[in-house]
Parts: sequence; C-alpha cells; structure tokens
Amino acid sequence: MLVNSSLSRYNIAKHEFLKGDFYQNESHRLSDSLYSAENNLKMAEYEAKFKTSEKEAKLNEAQLEIAQKQNWIIALSLGFLGILITGGLLWRISSIKSKATETEKLKNIEIENQKKLLSAKEIERQRIAKELHDSVGSQLTVVSTSLDNAFYLFENQKLKPEKLENISEEVRLAAQSLRDTIWATYNTEISVANLKSRIQEFVKKFTDENSFKVDMEISGDDTVLTPIEGLNLFRILQEALNNTQKYAQANLVKITGEFSEKNYQLKISDNGQGFDLQQNKVTESYGLNNMKTRAEEIGGELSISSGSEGTAIKIFKEY
Repeated sequence: MLVNSSLSRYNIAKHEFLKGDFYQNESHRLSDSLYSAENNLKMAEYEAKFKTSEKEAKLNEAQLEIAQKQNWIIALSLGFLGILITGGLLWRISSIKSKATETEKLKNIEIENQKKLLSAKEIERQRIAKELHDSVGSQLTVVSTSLDNAFYLFENQKLKPEKLENISEEVRLAAQSLRDTIWATYNTEISVANLKSRIQEFVKKFTDENSFKVDMEISGDDTVLTPIEGLNLFRILQEALNNTQKYAQANLVKITGEFSEKNYQLKISDNGQGFDLQQNKVTESYGLNNMKTRAEEIGGELSISSGSEGTAIKIFKEY
C-alpha cells in the first residue's frame, strides 16, 4: 500500500497523471481491502466471542437448569424420604397401639374367661353340694332313722336280723353314693371312657345280683364331660336299671351311647312289660321326675317311651 502511494506521487511529479491515478487508486483499493479484511477479522473475532459468550451463557443456563433439577430431585427425594420416615413412624406407632389394644382385648377376654371358669366351677361345686345333700344326705338320714328304730326294737327285744340286714344295705348304698360323688368331684373333667368304665363296674355288680343280661355299646371315648354331666348321667342310668330290676320283669337291658363334641345321647332300654306313663303314681314310684330334673341340670332333655315291648329312656344334649 505504501509502495503504490509513493509511485503515485512519483508519477504525478513527472506529470504522468494516468500512472499516478492508477497507483493512487491501487493504494486506495489496497487500503480498503486491508480495512475490510481488518474489519472482517474483527467482526469474525467479535462473532466468535459472541458465539463463545452465547455458548457459555447457554452452558451456564443448562448447568443452572441441571442444578435446579438436581435440587428439585434432592428436595423431592428428601420430601419422599421424610414422608416414608413419617409414615413408618406413624405405622409403627399405630402398630404398637394396635398391639397394645389387641393385648388389652386378649387380657380382658382372658379375665372374662377366668371369671366364667370360676363361675362355672362355683356352679359345679353348688351342684355337687346339692347332690351330696339330696342323695348321700337323704340316705344317711334314712340310715339314722333306721338305727333309731333298731335301737328301740332292741330295747323292747323285738329286733330281728332282717332289720339289721336292711340297715346294712342302706349303709352300703349311702357309701356307694358317696364314692360316686367323690369320683365326680375328684376330676375336673370326665371323659366318656372314664364314665363308661364306671358304668361297667356298676353293671357287673348289678348283673351279679340280678337275673337279667346287660348289653352295652358306647362310642366317643375321647369326648369330655363336666363332672356334673358325668355324675348325672351315671345317676340316671342307675335309676333306670333299678327300675328295671324292681318293675319291668325283663331279662335283657341295652345301654347305647353316642358322644361327640357337638352332641350326645345315652339310651337305656329293656324288654320288660312296660308301664302307663299317664299314671302319676307310676311316675313318682319310678323316680322319672328325678331323672328329668337331672337331665335338665346338665342342659339335656330326657324322653321316655314305654309299652308292651319294654321301656326306653333316652337323654339327649346338643352343644
């Protein structure tokens, strides 16, 4: 550019104006080109700086956005974790309260069951006390009266051996009744197998003293009865066999029983002459009212059928 300017001045000094203009124009053209190139370079630099700044701004914006998202994620995670912890604590507290409530309920149920058990035992004691009074007590009263009468007869020299034999039998019956009651009170529960064994002992003694046969078939040995149930069923059976021996003129008695957790029935039947159930005298003599009372005491139902083919007494109870 300086060379062209010098050549332009040189040619103008020599009055070669065309060459001077040419070199001057070339100088201007080069100057403009350089200026334009310089401007372009600066523009390129500015543009590069702008783009760099723009990229940095976008990068910063992106980083800021990422940081914000990360902060949101952290905040949400912490919030969710807080909810989980709070929920877990609330669930734990609720679970502890629920367990405490359930424990309290179970405790109350246990207390209630204990009360019922004590009440049931008290009822059992009262029933057995009544049994002692009604059976053993009444029998001992008879024995006492018989002894008083025997003493009177002895003083008047009218005592006969038969009277002493009767007293001995009354004492034996009272002792047997006492043993039966003790058998029931000794056990907190009586299995059907235990009851069946007791019945077999009684039947053996009974058949040894009488002329008829007794067949027995009882199922459900593992079924459990209360002491008063076992005792009352045994007493009803005793009464039924005594009635057969006294009134039925039978030669065969069948004892059948079916026991389960749901219900049970015990049946005593004979092939004797039977009797008229409508006669009050017969009902009282046979002790049927007493048998019905015993069945009702244990929540059972006693039914009696009698005719020319014999008599059947059945006790049924459903739990």
